[in-house]
Amino acid sequence: MKELIITQKKSAYVKLLLACLLPGVIFAYFLWKHFSGAQVLGNGMFLLFSLSFTLCLGAMIYFLIKYLDKKPALVINQKGIIDNISMAKAGFIPWSNINGCLIGKLSGVDQLMIKVKDHKSIMEQQSSLRKSMLQVPIQDHGTPIAINVKLLDYNPEKLLKVIKRKRV
Repeated sequence: MKELIITQKKSAYVKLLLACLLPGVIFAYFLWKHFSGAQVLGNGMFLLFSLSFTLCLGAMIYFLIKYLDKKPALVINQKGIIDNISMAKAGFIPWSNINGCLIGKLSGVDQLMIKVKDHKSIMEQQSSLRKSMLQVPIQDHGTPIAINVKLLDYNPEKLLKVIKRKRV
């Protein structure tokens, strides 16, 4: 069996970076005006702009790190799947732990759900914040491994067929 390496779709991260750039620049402009004394913001507006700028900056840094990441999103081989892109970042998942897969919606976005027999071992590796965020795909689809198909540089339906065929 040949190994299938699926890369991240870099253009998706560029779009996300650009989407954060404009609000970030606007928020930075108003904060600069506030600190230069040209325009004084009220306490509430100052707090709102400060938090918004911080969120935009944090998101831009995160998307830049993801853009520069050289690791493949998924690696599929005869032993199993290596997941480097889902929120769970499950790492190596042997075929013996995979029940199946499907493409389903999560928060209105198409996701590749990889159903696993034992998701407790995956959950033990997570931080408390990530554990709480992973409860949504577990409750909706019974698995913590949900991969946004728009971030993969591969056709989702073909990927689904490959995983189902390799699993057999």
